[in-house]
Amino acid sequence: MRLLDFPFSLAWANETWEKKLWDKNKKNEIIAEQVYPGEQDIINHFYSLLEAFSDRRYIRVDGKLFFIIYRPLDCPDVANMMTMWRDLAKKEGLGDFYFVAKDFDCRNKDKLLSLGFDAIYNDCVLNIHHKLNLVNKVRLKLQRDILGMPTTFKYKDAIEYMITDDDKQDNIFPLIAPNWDHSPRSGRKSLILTDCKPIYFERVVKEAVNIVKDKPKEQQIIMIRAWNEWGEGNHLEPDLKYGKGYLEAIKKWKD
Repeated sequence: MRLLDFPFSLAWANETWEKKLWDKNKKNEIIAEQVYPGEQDIINHFYSLLEAFSDRRYIRVDGKLFFIIYRPLDCPDVANMMTMWRDLAKKEGLGDFYFVAKDFDCRNKDKLLSLGFDAIYNDCVLNIHHKLNLVNKVRLKLQRDILGMPTTFKYKDAIEYMITDDDKQDNIFPLIAPNWDHSPRSGRKSLILTDCKPIYFERVVKEAVNIVKDKPKEQQIIMIRAWNEWGEGNHLEPDLKYGKGYLEAIKKWKD
């Protein structure tokens, strides 16, 4: 079988998976619980991924294996885990890791970097919701809880908050999204971005490119959520409405 010569990296989505509508009034059924049994589990985790880490196509930054931890502060001994993985990588002749943590609006940046992460990616995709004044937050809550209406924002307004000045720093990567509609999973409790046209996505792609263009070459990284998260109305994958529009927006500014 011929391997596709396509670069890749891995992320650890360390959260419990539940069969649910994400409605607090409904009982959840756990499909796979995220647990942290200890050091042997950390070792087993590394070796379960060794084949991928050893692949020549695996993405490296500054010569180090690029690896994301989705909920870094949920892992009770994440600093020790990273130290152990670095030691194991050296033992297996792989060099070192470039660990990246997910953060929201740089709220935990200093703590995460002090734990040993090399960088964070800055999740501000839905920051428009957090930038509202108190009156509007209360209005939307009443609209949701009493009238049963989901929270909606125009996508072209939301992108004004997706990228921040913090993203200019070398150890912070911006995160952008082409669309968002969580209603298939959370119903009236969802947050929805409307009118998510590729022409608007192109604007935020351009802004992200401009934010990272002066960083060291290997750190000119932009995170995009997501390729095919259809259950959250969040995808780059071609669809019937816009075809390859989102991908074409990226291609236009990629180089």
